[in-house]
Amino acid sequence: MTEPLTDTWHTRDLLVLRAAVRHIDATGEEARVHHLTQATGLDSEQVIRAARALDSAGIVSAVILDGGWGGPTQVEAIRRLSRQAYELSGAWPGPDSVADRLLATLQDVAEHGSDPVEKAKARKALDAMGSLGRDLLVSVAGAAAGVAMQ
Repeated sequence: MTEPLTDTWHTRDLLVLRAAVRHIDATGEEARVHHLTQATGLDSEQVIRAARALDSAGIVSAVILDGGWGGPTQVEAIRRLSRQAYELSGAWPGPDSVADRLLATLQDVAEHGSDPVEKAKARKALDAMGSLGRDLLVSVAGAAAGVAMQ
């Protein structure tokens, strides 16, 4: 049996993505490899591998220089971010975060609300959403977030 691959999303790619989103959002400029190594604590080879993976998945647009004459290609920076990049990094709401926020808000109202009628309505809404199942709730939240982002 083949061993599962090492998880690079949580240990490398997501770190680089979040650093790139922060940098581009704060400066309006591309996130160069040295910016990303400083922000993540990863070495440049790990940052380059993450940038290539994110670029090939269409999550970011990386500046990749052709080595020419058979030389190696080199990642210089992350230049553009997709909508998915903002959602995955947590900068924009995605379906999971919208569903989680909705449930947390209803839970807060049900437990700590000052109006007994609103507390009862929040409890009913929580019960109804609980019976839907998380996957359906995330799908509905994703559709709602998609409409809100257009």
